Amino acid sequence: MIKFFLALFFSTLLPLSVSSQKVEADKSYRIGKLSNGLTYYLKYNAKEKGLADFFIAQRVGSILEEPRQRGLAHFLEHMAFNGTKNFQGKGKSLGIVPWCETIGVKFGANLNAYTSVDQTVYNISAVPIMREGIIDSTLLILHDWSHFLLLEDNEIDKERGVIHEEWRTRRAGMAIQRMMERVMPTIYKGTKYEDCLPIGSMDIIDNFPYKDLRDYYLKWYRPDLQAIIIVGDIDVDKMEQKIHNVFSDIQKPENPAKRIYYPVPDNKKMIVAIDKDSEQPIMLVTLYMKQESTPDSEKDLILTQRKKYLSSLIIKMLNNRLSDIRKQYKPPFHSASVNDGSFFISKTKDAFSVSFGCLQENVKGSFDAVIGEVERARQNGFTMSELQRAKITLLKSVEHRYAERKEQRNRTFVKKALQNFLDNDPIMSIEYYYKLIQTFNAQITLSEVNKEVAELISNKNQVLTIYAPLKKDFPIADKETFEKYVLDAQSRRYKPYKEKPLHEKLISFLPKKGKIIKEIDWDKFGVKKLILSNGVEVYIKKTSFANDDISMRFYGEGGTSLYPDSDAINFPMLSSAIVNAGVANFDKVKLDRILNGKNVRVSPNVGVETQAINGRSSVNDFETMMQLTYLYFTSPRKD
Repeated sequence: MIKFFLALFFSTLLPLSVSSQKVEADKSYRIGKLSNGLTYYLKYNAKEKGLADFFIAQRVGSILEEPRQRGLAHFLEHMAFNGTKNFQGKGKSLGIVPWCETIGVKFGANLNAYTSVDQTVYNISAVPIMREGIIDSTLLILHDWSHFLLLEDNEIDKERGVIHEEWRTRRAGMAIQRMMERVMPTIYKGTKYEDCLPIGSMDIIDNFPYKDLRDYYLKWYRPDLQAIIIVGDIDVDKMEQKIHNVFSDIQKPENPAKRIYYPVPDNKKMIVAIDKDSEQPIMLVTLYMKQESTPDSEKDLILTQRKKYLSSLIIKMLNNRLSDIRKQYKPPFHSASVNDGSFFISKTKDAFSVSFGCLQENVKGSFDAVIGEVERARQNGFTMSELQRAKITLLKSVEHRYAERKEQRNRTFVKKALQNFLDNDPIMSIEYYYKLIQTFNAQITLSEVNKEVAELISNKNQVLTIYAPLKKDFPIADKETFEKYVLDAQSRRYKPYKEKPLHEKLISFLPKKGKIIKEIDWDKFGVKKLILSNGVEVYIKKTSFANDDISMRFYGEGGTSLYPDSDAINFPMLSSAIVNAGVANFDKVKLDRILNGKNVRVSPNVGVETQAINGRSSVNDFETMMQLTYLYFTSPRKD
């Protein structure tokens, strides 16, 4: 019956050459739109009894500011908590923060907001909805956030200092933030993105006239660019009626300003941006290869999702290769990874990116190693064993989410709604998505992957950013030299990647069984205690937190307190040294391959007064977790 069902599912997805075939939308969401243009998403979730999350998302951000308004999108987000039509915060009218605290919703934890380049999102989460009045008041807050902020002169003036302090603390000790701000005019030259980070200009923050803030607010905070998202233990029909009752009074603007998503031009010659900072510890390099982003109208196509999965397989395999190199003795770089996503901060352009940390003593060697490994994949593709491991790993991840589908928190469903409204990503149920990935895994061939990798890694439209330390003993090359490092590495021919096949088991033979010599039931705590024949005491407790998750802590007294003080300098490295050495006959690279596709994590840890092995696994991989724990006790590996 199961085989028949899967075969039927495969046939419904094929032929994939039909470009108009769409993914199946999750029908458990109630999605609608009011006559004024306001969109709403409602979803019942039984997991969090008596609680609901309330969000209002806006397709507006700092990219829409005029030059005289730099920083006002973020400033406006702050002002949303400083007085609204129905929560004025003076006299007998409580403000939003004090009212939320009366129902146990704390500012910063469950009451918050954020502003980015293209979006602004407010949330009131984990709201106890035991009374209708609480629901009504929470909806009224969203209503006021939508279009009824007071924006009083004195409150604006008080907030200037708050923003200034946020700017100061955000930049202090954050070299990457400072350098990113400084390279943007180079990588986005001639575009709206040159100067658009939400924190803005402190000169404008300190001096803007009140009208500039109100102009931005009236122009962009409007229902056709907003969505209400409510997920939790709700009656969807009643909540939908409340949405209509509360939000229909918001007027649809006449002749509204067009919401533009600004393009990013292509470049034939590599753009190189270098910045230095005295607080930057190592040189960080990112090479972007810009590509066209997927049109919104195509994001819900099966072909688009398939291409996205192909990319995920390629990224996984390349990162595995770079990780294996990093685990070698004296690796040629500090760290390295690849990614495929949006270019820097812009939604309108995607990019394949390569990021790595250079060795101070051999910067060119780091470029050669990382760019060369990426180029090896572009020229020669991957092996069948690499693809099989990547498929298993990605499928196992989805499989775990499927097993835990009834344990999903409200925030998981909220995130899907946000991505749908803000980015036009399709909302798929985990049941459908699990079958979709199974289908993709069955269809995708090695030759298809290797063809795709040659397109993904284009070596065109390139942008190179260098974030370097500002110190005398770390001289930095010029732009032309760094560009030559990249082009030289990309111009060489590389031999195909080779790896030795690994057919070994984690444990070649199982140890002799012990016995349970005593069982004690602690019914009051729902715990059973076992005493084993080797003296180990085991405490077992069954929980309902998750359907496919087993946690373990195996510990004993001792720790670093048993060592002489002369060894203290080594204590911070003990735990990581044990993990990175591998176990038994397996170095870390081989061990990771053996554990590929298994949902298991075992972490030895040496504390001050205890030594422990912490573990976590799925139900199916519990035995693997036990075997690995056994090996760390009996066969630690010295590397």
